[in-house]
Amino acid sequence: MCDSMKIKSIIPYILGILLILIIAYYVGFQSIIDAFKNAKLWVLPIIIASAFIEYYLQVLRANVLFKATGHDVSENLFKNYAIGQAIAFIMPSRAFGEIAIVFTLKQLLKVQLSKVFAAISIERILEILIFGITVISTSFIFSSQIRYAYLIGIIFSIAVFVLILMFVSQLVKRAIILITDKLGLKRINNYLLEYITSSKIIIVNKKAIFISFLYSALRLFIDFARVWLIFYMFGYSISFWLVAGIISLSYLLAIVFILPGGLGVFEGGAVAVFTYFGLPSNIAFSGMLVERLLSYWLLLFLGFFYLSKKAVNIDYKSIKEYFKKKNESDKDD
Repeated sequence: MCDSMKIKSIIPYILGILLILIIAYYVGFQSIIDAFKNAKLWVLPIIIASAFIEYYLQVLRANVLFKATGHDVSENLFKNYAIGQAIAFIMPSRAFGEIAIVFTLKQLLKVQLSKVFAAISIERILEILIFGITVISTSFIFSSQIRYAYLIGIIFSIAVFVLILMFVSQLVKRAIILITDKLGLKRINNYLLEYITSSKIIIVNKKAIFISFLYSALRLFIDFARVWLIFYMFGYSISFWLVAGIISLSYLLAIVFILPGGLGVFEGGAVAVFTYFGLPSNIAFSGMLVERLLSYWLLLFLGFFYLSKKAVNIDYKSIKEYFKKKNESDKDD
């Protein structure tokens, strides 16, 4: 049983890596090697440094959001957040990844589940909001060529605004209570209300939301700038806004696929669009390869390195125990 579970967990990775290899085959292995041979490697230390700065901004943002819930988790947050990210990256889809990072941080930070869930979900909402704004903004610049593709960004942005309104709306709370009571789903009702209450605590803290938004915007700006710099390293200078729009769209598309971290999907989508806009396919692929080595594989290695040094084991049986206790307390009520 355990072996079959391990095999199933590896399959998405195999599919993602296989997809990347197929793309590399069509681009041409030799042309990719040539791109690296001709690269301006003196730029590489700046690119690597930007990846660590970007991650540190994520940690600062998480600290602000957790403080808004009444918890100071700054001690060892750099290591704990890296572990959470790594666990999330190995999940078979972005949705499962977000659930995994919530439960992982709950165990590491000793914070109530609903508060961790609220902090992490608001992080993602802020990022999706910025991705959506970026996509819409760049659609005006390149509207004649990619207008219809950028409708995806508009839809995501509208969805984010609706979610924010839902979090702060008393009507949603009343609707949840009414529906779940009618269906006899009291336990679900309690979980959702805890989450909404925790989310509202953060959202009404305007200072925390403003600072978190600034950290998110700065973090993504560094992300976009790094990709621009990577292409510069390979000898090509392209529009920064084009880079920002394509990377934003690639992230949004990667969310809906089942491969861990959008592995293969992100790279394939970005390479296709960059190539469409005139970038040589070997440069586009090489650029995305370097970008993902820093934004995905580096964080994956960093997280599991810290996990190997950690005295605590990430045991997801405790998650079942948590819900079991909650269910028993609900029945007593």
